Formats: sequence, structure tokens, C-alpha cells
Amino acid sequence: MHVVIDRQGNHGIHFRILAKALRMSSGDHIHSGSVVGKLEGERDATLSIVDLLRDDFIEKDRSCGIYFTQDWVSLLGDMHVASGGIHIWHMPALTEIFGDDSVLRFDGGTLGHPWGNAPGAIANRVAFEACGQACNEGCDLAREGNEVIREASRWSPGLAAACEVWKEIKFEFEAMDVLRQEGSMEKCGFNSMLSNEELEHKSDLSKEMDNLGLIGNTCAGGGPTLIFDVRDILSLIYDDTFKLKDRNGDSYSYILILKIRSLRLTMIVTLRVG
Repeated sequence: MHVVIDRQGNHGIHFRILAKALRMSSGDHIHSGSVVGKLEGERDATLSIVDLLRDDFIEKDRSCGIYFTQDWVSLLGDMHVASGGIHIWHMPALTEIFGDDSVLRFDGGTLGHPWGNAPGAIANRVAFEACGQACNEGCDLAREGNEVIREASRWSPGLAAACEVWKEIKFEFEAMDVLRQEGSMEKCGFNSMLSNEELEHKSDLSKEMDNLGLIGNTCAGGGPTLIFDVRDILSLIYDDTFKLKDRNGDSYSYILILKIRSLRLTMIVTLRVG
């Protein structure tokens, strides 16, 4: 499912929408990312999706990708499943990130054990219980998690064998769903000043610009100045792409697509027929 419909560079549905759709359709669980495995996703973004699945009331928090308050009232929640390329060395991070109210699914991390499936399952269980006990005792798994696994492997031969198999396995990729920082255009609600050097202009509109305010129209015989601000946002296409309308209503037929990348603004203007 993820391969077919998830968001990627050219198309796809954002996972927050998929998570909400599942909950509204009475689903019971969904793979919502593991942060540390091969399914991409930043920690805060993934945890915000987990909250959407489990909590009854979600406060607006743009820092983690929640753009409006969501009250689920009495609608039942769903179980978060962390899966995709996870193995015993990920166990401390998974326990620290998601706690014990989640499902951790080790597929290759179980079947890939050199002694077979059963020893692989035992190794995962030993690692999980060791991390859970360490967490309950106040251990900082983010810093001391690997030592917890090594200590447990001293009395579990199956876990020791798994540690040796998976010690060199890691995934390196750039996440698609990257949350904007406090200083970004999206976070500031389009109130950042743009210099000419920061503005890549790909239209017939002039570069007269002030806080996404004044934009001179040079296409239709030098018509009136158009004003754009947050109230003109028609829809959110992606986290960093918005569709805007002009303030003059039917007088103009331009649709502005603003693509924000590292505080650079690209304006692409298309003519709307009719």
C-alpha cells in the first residue's frame, strides 16, 4: 500500500491524511513509520501522526505538522505499527520514541537470524524486555541503549548472534516530509521579507514585492497592483506549496503557486481559462 499511494517526489497522499482516513473508517492499525528504520519520516512528524491515531483531542501545533485543532470526540483510536527495516539495535530507540503502547513488527529482523525464525523471535523479545526494564528504571535509552542491548546479550546467546548479524546495517536517506523550522516562510505565515537575491521570478509579474504584499501586474496592459496575503490561500497542496488567488476576484485569472525551499520563493504563474 505504502509504495502505491504514499507521498513521494511527484505524487501521492500525505500520511497525515491516510492516518485520519483510517481512523474515520474504523481501521485498527497502520504502519505509520519507525523514525529509525527504512520508512522515512522525521521524529516529530511521525509522532504527530501517532497522536492523530491514538489521542482523543489534538491541539494545533505547526512545529510538528498539525495545522488545526482536531477533536475526535468518541471515535475509537488506532494502533500505531512501527515496521520496515528494524532490528534489535533499533530496539532502544523504538522503546524510547514510542513507549510500550505500540506494535513493533520485525520481519527481516526476525527471519534473518542465522539460527532460524524462533531464535530470531526470542532475540527480539529479550531485547524488548531489556529495554523496557531499563526504561522503567530510569535509564536514558537514547544515550545508553546500546549498552543495555550488549548487557542483555551476555546471557542470551540468540541475542548475541543477532547483534553480530545486524551491527553493520543502517539506512541513509533524505526524508520527504521535512517539517519547517521556526524561521521558515511557512512557519512565519508568509511574513518574511524577501530580497531580490532570494526571489526567483518565473512569470511576467514584476519584482515589486513587500512581505508578499505588492506585486505589479505587467501582463494585462499594466493593470492595478495585486495584493496577496494569507487570506488569499485557496488550498494547501503540500507542506511547502500553496495555491493563492488574487484579491481582485474575477478581474484577473492568475493562479500563483508558491514553492518554498530554504527561504527561496519560486513564483509560477499560469493562466486560468474562463
